[in-house]
Amino acid sequence: MASKTEILDDRNRARGALVRDWGRSLKESLIYLATHFWVTCFVWLLIGISLSFPGGLWLLYDNLNESLLNVENRLGLTVYLDLGVSDSDIQAIKDEIDAYQGVTSITVTTSTEALKELLDLSNLPTTVADNQFNPLPASLNVRLDPSATSSNLTSLRNWTLTLTGVSDVVEDRYWIERNSMFLAVLERLNIVGALISGLSGVLIAATAVRLAVNERVGELRVMDLLGTPPSYQRKVFQFCGLFYGTGGGLTASIVIVSVILFLKRPVIEYGSRTNLTLDFSGIDALFVGTLLGISALLGVLGATLSSAFFRRKLRRENLA
Repeated sequence: MASKTEILDDRNRARGALVRDWGRSLKESLIYLATHFWVTCFVWLLIGISLSFPGGLWLLYDNLNESLLNVENRLGLTVYLDLGVSDSDIQAIKDEIDAYQGVTSITVTTSTEALKELLDLSNLPTTVADNQFNPLPASLNVRLDPSATSSNLTSLRNWTLTLTGVSDVVEDRYWIERNSMFLAVLERLNIVGALISGLSGVLIAATAVRLAVNERVGELRVMDLLGTPPSYQRKVFQFCGLFYGTGGGLTASIVIVSVILFLKRPVIEYGSRTNLTLDFSGIDALFVGTLLGISALLGVLGATLSSAFFRRKLRRENLA
């Protein structure tokens, strides 16, 4: 009967052999990636572009959802006044509406300000601004208390239409429903994009690893004839898939950050006009780490599938 010392020695030798096997496989995979540097960079780029689409969509969905939850005073009215109404009449109408129960804020936009905003947002010629006639009316943006209901909004609209100098009143409550439907579509699009991009990442890694398999096909045939365990043969290729996936995830992070920097200014301007905070604040260590972990897992999965298909081919050849 073996002593405890002999048992411990056997376990230590087994652990040492396992560590050496892993170290040897890691070294061989790094040598292969280094000797095929441009192929490795190309694989990283392909996986990165594939994963950047669902990653960017998820950030957009998360920020839109959070921004919509934080916006207050959803219900409101836009009151359009008659053309040519004086400043004193605008102030009188504003005071009357402001005294209505449930109104929290009123923003006045004069006809001159409306025309300037239109010219800033469009490509109309500057000669329009020199025209003495301004076709745009002044307007009042009215916001209600967050506890207000749709019936309160309708009552305020009907009452506002009776005021002298008011041309039309438009309720601003339907954008909430539209945004909710948009978020639902974006969520499903994100799921579909993640599935397609994940499958693409697996196939890209599997194809790249197959190139490494083809370079060692003679060595693998000899190892298979000698009865080498399949797990030992897969290690090198799984390490390759791991590095392919990790590099692709890092590339995807760089692509997402680059796109966000490019879109940052118009996104901030849109948020300031709609009272939404869209700054893509979800880019942090957790997001990057999750993206790297998923991409590494996809790379290992692709490498495992590629090596499994090759071993199945070897078994068919041996049987033949």
